[in-house]
Amino acid sequence: MSPDSLSSKTCAREYEYAALGNKRIVPVVVRDVDAEATPAIIRHLNWLFFHDSEDFDATYKLLINTIETDLAWVRAHTRLLVRAKEWKDNESDPSFLLAGSDLEESELVNTGGEGGIRTPGPVRINGFQDRRIRPLCHLS
Repeated sequence: MSPDSLSSKTCAREYEYAALGNKRIVPVVVRDVDAEATPAIIRHLNWLFFHDSEDFDATYKLLINTIETDLAWVRAHTRLLVRAKEWKDNESDPSFLLAGSDLEESELVNTGGEGGIRTPGPVRINGFQDRRIRPLCHLS
């Protein structure tokens, strides 16, 4: 973004088009802008600053990392991490284990998503194993 891009009607249409299409927007600031002058669509987002005086290589790496981050996976993983912590904080009480669609979603989140296989941490692995083993224990 720059003062020129913020005053551009074409850029304003592009912001709106991206938002209507539920596209991910990564604001990159190349020249200082007045935050209040930015469209509401991008005002609340995290901005990346590519100023001449800053370390271009480090900022470029951050930009690539931002673009490649699978936000849906990050959100789902965070939700599951909170659930796993609740289970652990409650002394592995079986009533805190995932069940049904929550369990299926957790297995998908930890084995797929953009970027390939993800490895769940020990707390989640134990939770998966406990939930899958417990029904078998009732059969004997």
